[in-house]
Amino acid sequence: MIMPDAQQLKTKKIPFKFVDVPKGTYAIRCIQDLNENGEMDYFDSGIGIMEPTEPYGYSGPTMLGVLWSDVKFVVDKDISGIKIQVSGG
Repeated sequence: MIMPDAQQLKTKKIPFKFVDVPKGTYAIRCIQDLNENGEMDYFDSGIGIMEPTEPYGYSGPTMLGVLWSDVKFVVDKDISGIKIQVSGG
């Protein structure tokens, strides 16, 4: 869990680091766990779609029907600059 400080919240830049990640293709999903239950919470929209009730984001464009091709990135060296666009909630 990452707890940003006031300056990070102000600049909307929160550094994070993964160590010893094997080469491969990955995506990142982040949630703001407002009720601190350790999982993304949803509600039934009434049309068969479960809508998130907490802010979330992915390592790429975030919209209904997130596509793997839009959020994936390759780890084969040190990388930086991954941007998480927050939506929902």
